[in-house]
Amino acid sequence: MLPLHPTVKCLLERDGLIALDKPTGILSHPNSSADRKDALLDADYSPQSRFFHWKEDGKNQQLFLINRLDSATSGVILLARDEATAKLAVAAFEQLKVKKTYYALLFGLLPSQEVLWQDSLSVENVHGQLRARKGSQYPAITQCRNLFSTKHGNMHLTLAELSPRTGRTHQLRCHSAIHHVPIIGDQTYGDFQMNRQFVQASAEKRLFLHSAKLELSIGHIRFIAESPLPESFYKALNITPETLSAHLSGKNGNRTQLKTSPKNPLLDKLRNKYGK
Repeated sequence: MLPLHPTVKCLLERDGLIALDKPTGILSHPNSSADRKDALLDADYSPQSRFFHWKEDGKNQQLFLINRLDSATSGVILLARDEATAKLAVAAFEQLKVKKTYYALLFGLLPSQEVLWQDSLSVENVHGQLRARKGSQYPAITQCRNLFSTKHGNMHLTLAELSPRTGRTHQLRCHSAIHHVPIIGDQTYGDFQMNRQFVQASAEKRLFLHSAKLELSIGHIRFIAESPLPESFYKALNITPETLSAHLSGKNGNRTQLKTSPKNPLLDKLRNKYGK
């Protein structure tokens, strides 16, 4: 039995791979022994070899971490039971052979139903933390699709599907900010004033970025893991899962905007800044 954090769920285990559903605020791995209580697994971690290790019934157990998510990002994260499978999976990520899909809640409105963000980013160390910005070091490409938007007056919030085609540090968060649709709750690249107002109005405090799906093939193995949209997204937009499902299935027509109540205080506070 895996020593999972109480809030972490196993989505799928097959062919030596394990997909976990990581909540926001949980570390992909501990940086010190004091972090164990806030990490995916309550186990020791070797940063050089990137694996967790613990004892169960007197036997040594280990689990290899394949990819990482920022603590504030929720969703699918991948691990492997053995080193050989781990090396193949890590190579698939490094060679950009893994299809990654994220959901993000954005301030503002996308210019079209689908957009392709192509920018060069630079990454630098700021007080011991990696930070990305528009620069010239690394090309970064993200496919962005509008799932739906809500509108009140002249203000828009957008639920977007983000598919990174490159794997740069903080790519999705930086890309969103560069293109003037910052991710709600982003305390590094976002709009700090609007984030505070959002929390005051909605009582939802988190980075609204969610790893929804991972797809990879290694040898004969085809592995697909999905994590549902967290409840906090529905609460923040004041909609139901049924409303979203109906919209995405086309029952409400193409590009229907889902409107919330005109009395929604969140929309009243944000409408002037992020209108189009």
